[in-house]
Amino acid sequence: MMTNPWENVCCNGSDLTIGNLDDMECITEHPAFERVVLDRTVLEVAFIQILMYKRSRARAPDELSNTQYRLAAYRQFVSLMMKGEKLGKGNRVVIPSCVTQKIRSEFPSSDNTYCGFKSILDSMNELFQ
Repeated sequence: MMTNPWENVCCNGSDLTIGNLDDMECITEHPAFERVVLDRTVLEVAFIQILMYKRSRARAPDELSNTQYRLAAYRQFVSLMMKGEKLGKGNRVVIPSCVTQKIRSEFPSSDNTYCGFKSILDSMNELFQ
């Protein structure tokens, strides 16, 4: 169960994933999902890209926290589904709950507390306070 009722979105009914499902029952079965969304090395590089995109002067840590891995994984998933289409203030998407749960199970919070959907700016501000 997700934090907010409007986050309980099935990938079969999500505009974000509907064109990428093919014959799969769940988007987490997508051939690229494990490699692009859950692979730690890919996520470490993606996190560096996030820092560069935000023009942060911070250096990526030697080892990412699970919070940082989750942030990178969510962005990787959206990039995979949207094929690079830009997101921003007026163009935000809710990630299907099956994807969120898979990412959370791979990179769990130490106290099992999650914030739910936030803008990338809010997330980045929290990570570098």
